[in-house]
Amino acid sequence: MGRIVVEKSINMTLNTAENIIKKDFALDPEESKMRMAAQYMVRSIAAAAVLIYARDQLSTLIKDNLVKSFIPNIPKTMPGLDMQLMQEATDAAKFVAVENLDLACMRLQADAVKQAFKDIDKRLEKEYRKRFECRQVCQSFTADYHHYTPYGHSYSLVKPL
Repeated sequence: MGRIVVEKSINMTLNTAENIIKKDFALDPEESKMRMAAQYMVRSIAAAAVLIYARDQLSTLIKDNLVKSFIPNIPKTMPGLDMQLMQEATDAAKFVAVENLDLACMRLQADAVKQAFKDIDKRLEKEYRKRFECRQVCQSFTADYHHYTPYGHSYSLVKPL
């Protein structure tokens, strides 16, 4: 369950961050600013997405697994006592799940952010490289505008000289 939630939140995070960063930094020649902004954005979105996708499922999963591990250890001696012990086991499982839910979510968040950092740099590597190469040969950076328009049309805000 944890891997699926992390992958789902990473995919959503990367698509969102990549599009926003490419649009916001289309004319910025500094790849370091672009990289830093991408990492900040990915950190925030990935952490929030994991909480949204995982919190309820994780709570239920922890509680159910604890109840399953408690039930075989309940002695089958007296029928009335069995029901009382099962209720106490369920209550204890709920308590432990609530107390450890934040810790489990933080672990999933850390995994998602770590993976998202790697993936966003891979996705934006072409953009970083273009900016770096233009700076090395002392040329001004120009972006491919057709990638950033909603209908694929190419247009420019600045007329060429």
